[in-house]
Amino acid sequence: MLNSVNHLPYFTSDWYQNNVYGAPLQSGQYWNIPTLSTTTVFNLVLTNQYGCKDTCTMTVYVNPIPAQPIIATPSLLCEGVPITLTVTNPTSNITWNTGANTLSITVVAAGAYTATYTDPATGCQSSQTVTIHPRPSTQLFPHFCDSIKCTCRNPDGSFTVYAPKPLVGFFASTYNIAWYYNGNLMPGYANNPAYNPAQTGSYYVILTDPVTGCKDTSNTYAVVVPPCDTCDCKESHWGEISLSEGTGAAKLANGNNKTNAKEKNSKVANPLPNTVLDCKGVYTIKCNQPYTINANYICKDTSCPSKVTYPYCYPIIQYKQAMYHTALHQHKVVIML
Repeated sequence: MLNSVNHLPYFTSDWYQNNVYGAPLQSGQYWNIPTLSTTTVFNLVLTNQYGCKDTCTMTVYVNPIPAQPIIATPSLLCEGVPITLTVTNPTSNITWNTGANTLSITVVAAGAYTATYTDPATGCQSSQTVTIHPRPSTQLFPHFCDSIKCTCRNPDGSFTVYAPKPLVGFFASTYNIAWYYNGNLMPGYANNPAYNPAQTGSYYVILTDPVTGCKDTSNTYAVVVPPCDTCDCKESHWGEISLSEGTGAAKLANGNNKTNAKEKNSKVANPLPNTVLDCKGVYTIKCNQPYTINANYICKDTSCPSKVTYPYCYPIIQYKQAMYHTALHQHKVVIML
């Protein structure tokens, strides 16, 4: 803002520019001039109540902004290794936001590094900034470490190892993921954040930021997937196995049912609704008669899912003679457990 300091209530102040007079650009004691981009001459004509005039001239110099410093850098700017940043032009009057006032600095950490040049003649400044990028974080790999618990299995019975998720905020990015299993690249899992189904073996990942090209390799982990598909058969066992029929109970072929010969050949008036069977036992039942076998398996490990390898124990039907008959024939059928 320009101010006509000798202006009085009965004076007039007319403003002109670059010695071009005519219609004033502004009248009054003050002129709020626009932003200047070049050096400009301002003219003030002050007139009193008697018509006497005086002219004042002022030059406002606008100095050019210096060219930005040129910083030479490696092609890949990733944290974790020494990186030298060098200002190649200009070659003096350089300061860095680290506090250094040398042409070159060596940095390791991620962040923004700014070099500022100050023109010694005008005091005008210009700056240039270089960003050192962080590497993808692999410290949380894998999501499950070492031994995976059976209780952590997926609903389908499989296990999953997860790659670290990308950062959020200023450095947010979606990583490219390369999986290695037992030292071998697994191209089928490229860019997949999860490895499923996981197997016992060694795993590591290489994560690459597609924007910056920065990458990092995780530690190698020996992941142990326990055999959760079978119960502990030493303490797991079959529960009650029962056989039921519509008109009578099955008879033990080996005589352990304690029925005599007369009972065998006689009709049972009040038969039992079912017979409890022994695993590996042999039982004789009648032809042309519906039977139902009910059985359950008791698994000691309550976390063991329904996918269980059961011990061998189920009925085998044997026929003592050919199964062609008339209404007068009677045939015996043997069930072996």
